[in-house]
Amino acid sequence: MLLVPSPSFAQELKSQKSKMLAKELKETINDAITRIIRYEKEISPEAKIEFNLIQDNEETQSFGLILKKDSTSVILVTPGSNAEKFGIKSGDVIDSFRVNGLDVDLRKPVLFKNGDRIKATLTRGATKVEISDYFQLPQLPAWELTLVDTINISDELSQPKPEYAANSCGHISTYFRPPPSKSIYPASIDRVNEQKLRTEDRIIKVKPGKYTLMIKELIPYRETVHIRRFNKAEKPLQLEITVEPNKDYYIGAKFDMAQRYAKAGSEFWQPVIWKIADKDCEF
Repeated sequence: MLLVPSPSFAQELKSQKSKMLAKELKETINDAITRIIRYEKEISPEAKIEFNLIQDNEETQSFGLILKKDSTSVILVTPGSNAEKFGIKSGDVIDSFRVNGLDVDLRKPVLFKNGDRIKATLTRGATKVEISDYFQLPQLPAWELTLVDTINISDELSQPKPEYAANSCGHISTYFRPPPSKSIYPASIDRVNEQKLRTEDRIIKVKPGKYTLMIKELIPYRETVHIRRFNKAEKPLQLEITVEPNKDYYIGAKFDMAQRYAKAGSEFWQPVIWKIADKDCEF
């Protein structure tokens, strides 16, 4: 069961970059829905999968800082956030932080509204830095996704597989750098269908078809310094992928920022296909 955008939606997009992003969005949704269905069918094989997701217009947002636990020392600034726009840097210490004239403790969860007046004093090395600006909330339209399970998984799997030319192929790759602004970081492929790979194997040529990959994360230590205290030997995670001819599939590790302070056994990342590109391929 895959989600495909309607033709009317595709026709509304004019920018080539927007069309590429829409294609990536479709693939991401398809992958997530496929996994949701698989997990639900493992619990109840005959279950109908129906759910509804709604995103209202966002009226609040976090500032975009990760602080050292029980401290106001900045560990990380989220790329593209208001904190980055204001010029706050990793290593800064926040001495005072006021929103609309009121003191705010950033060690606690705080949400900001568009137009909030921010005034802060920072210590950067031996220098005091004063910040005064307005919080800007990106405009995110409301959307809704409804999924109704009208196809049985066993019926899906029994459908005839498409036939491809004998010399057709595609690539699975960890060579290209993922976008850290989307919390996606490098990864390596440990195994393909139980076949162990070498560390240097970063672009793999395969025949069209379904593959089971075992992926290892290579998320920078600075992003996961706390959680790695409890997860010292992180095991590879599984990623199912369907390779089509003349396609490149870029693999990365999606870091779940909400789990950065989690304890042992927490899944703080997931393997993802972060981009699919057209590329001629022949054996």
